[in-house]
Amino acid sequence: MQTPFVSAVNQLCDEKNLDKAEVIDMIKAALRAAYRKDYGNKEQNIDVDLNENTGNATVYVVKKVVAKVADPELEITAEQAKKFKKNPKIDDEIKIDVTPAGYGRIAAQSAKQVILQRVQEAERELMYKIFKDRENELINAIVHRVDGTNVYLSLD
Repeated sequence: MQTPFVSAVNQLCDEKNLDKAEVIDMIKAALRAAYRKDYGNKEQNIDVDLNENTGNATVYVVKKVVAKVADPELEITAEQAKKFKKNPKIDDEIKIDVTPAGYGRIAAQSAKQVILQRVQEAERELMYKIFKDRENELINAIVHRVDGTNVYLSLD
């Protein structure tokens, strides 16, 4: 049985003719943006692990192990890194779990906006790939509506 998350991803892939990996990447980017908006800042290196079967996400702050910390948002000392990894070495990357208990309303809206924007960009890219080879070709179309400078057509 599919979880609601998997069903929603599959439905989005089918409706918009998108690759599932691309949609998962969109969701990860949206979660990163949402975390930065509510909990983090723009300088942090945020990584998201997303379980594609359940939809559960884990948010990590990624820091580089250094001898002396110049930027605490991006770096961590080897001594501090021992809390997260047994034998950290200089130049290792440490992932620190910072998954919030629940995203706020504003962060959820931010995630939604990022997903919608990425879906629209992917749709445009897909349309471009489909029709780039048909340049200078005469085709039949039905005009559905004219909205300002945009004309909405039905092709094939």
